[in-house]
Amino acid sequence: MGRTVEIHIFEYDLLYDSLITEMDISDNKALERILLFFGDKIGNIYIIINNELGFGKSSFYNAAIFIDRYFNVKNSFSVFLELTQCKPASRTLEQAENAIGVELPELETVKAKQ
Repeated sequence: MGRTVEIHIFEYDLLYDSLITEMDISDNKALERILLFFGDKIGNIYIIINNELGFGKSSFYNAAIFIDRYFNVKNSFSVFLELTQCKPASRTLEQAENAIGVELPELETVKAKQ
């Protein structure tokens, strides 16, 4: 099993409203402070890191654990999982070729042209 670092991206208003509704959270200000402690908001985009390399230090998991314990709710992580747009922090050249639909020249060909 590998360990990764990933960037999870959310529409902030959708995440916030879904947590309020699905977890029946009444302290809106506390939820906002918690979300902004564990991640960053840029416009209406919420970004949070999942760092599986730092045991116990993954903001992605810890935000949900904190919300569950602070508001005495269960499984707020399911809301995060439902709404996340996961962006791996590393991608291979082969993955890029496949996703974009191109084929890069071999490195030797590129060096020969220089």
